[in-house]
Amino acid sequence: MKRLNVSIILFLIIAAPTLAQRGFVIKSDTAFYNSEMKDQGAIKNGLSCIMGKRNDAQIEYTPYEVIQYGTADKVYQAQTINLNGKKQRVFLERLAHGKLSLYAFKAKDSKPVYFIANEDTLALNRINSDRNAFSTLFNSRVSDCGQAVENVKYVNYKRGSLTRFIRDYNECSANPLPRLRYGFIIGLSNTKILAGDVGGVFQISEFKNDIAFTVGGFLDKPIGAGNFSFHPEILWRQNSATYQFKNPTSDYDFVVNNSILSMPLLMQYVLPGNRNHFFLQAGGVVAHLLKNKNSLYQFTSLANTTSLEIDDSVLVPTNQVGLALGAGFRADRNERSWLMEIRYSHMVGMNQHNDYLDSRGIEILTGFAF
Repeated sequence: MKRLNVSIILFLIIAAPTLAQRGFVIKSDTAFYNSEMKDQGAIKNGLSCIMGKRNDAQIEYTPYEVIQYGTADKVYQAQTINLNGKKQRVFLERLAHGKLSLYAFKAKDSKPVYFIANEDTLALNRINSDRNAFSTLFNSRVSDCGQAVENVKYVNYKRGSLTRFIRDYNECSANPLPRLRYGFIIGLSNTKILAGDVGGVFQISEFKNDIAFTVGGFLDKPIGAGNFSFHPEILWRQNSATYQFKNPTSDYDFVVNNSILSMPLLMQYVLPGNRNHFFLQAGGVVAHLLKNKNSLYQFTSLANTTSLEIDDSVLVPTNQVGLALGAGFRADRNERSWLMEIRYSHMVGMNQHNDYLDSRGIEILTGFAF
């Protein structure tokens, strides 16, 4: 009979998160499902649980009375832990469950502490905040999953990072953990000048596309343990082109010779995958022309005479702002990644001067990350 009771309790603990709608409480001799459970916050949830509606009679249980309980989106397990040199019975919040389970406890006026337990033994091991210590602990537990062993290098002593690490290990996911990356990119830009609000001869012109070489570097900083990251870049390119157009009285040559340093400040979202990922990027761009030379040559023929006028006034803005949208593919191979992206950008003058020419372009980029 005792074995039967233990089996029933274990079944209820495993099935509780699936069966519960709002919350649940499991005691040694009974269980309550679809219960109204009060979320008291991280600190108080670790000391007691309260069942019942606010206006009705509420029942408060301690970790000595309850084996496990759950709110609408959290599960807590009663465990005895060593806290500040003393053994204490508390409720640990379960963050991940499987071959390895991850638990967290937050005491008043202290930082959260984390524990792991093997599925077969359920014995708790506290995770030390020292990187060498928790790396040694994890390496001894995840050796049966190659990517998890690699991920040990990049897991941090933070709730989000630890949770993702343990969940990925339980699935033996091939996903590398988000980490700080840096790298270089090269590519081609296909830029077209736009007349915008510029008056005169530019309104009748149809500028051709100018293809130029682009080179630069980037940093990719994860935001939390999710799929978003902040992705700033520094890019350089040289544009040299001659545009020819005419009206009924004159022919024109517009000569451009620019050196551009741009800084895209992008947000990146990586679509879930294994070692190969598609990603999307969007954000703002600021740019400065290190070299900004342009000349407009006007050739006018009257009778048998051709006159030439040269206008060297700056028509391409030296300081620019704009937007960029891109989509690409990244292949992760351990500590290195290869990437390719196609990106659209639209740039305007920073001071909105009506005599300036705008530009838009498509870039095809490739590179490596480390």
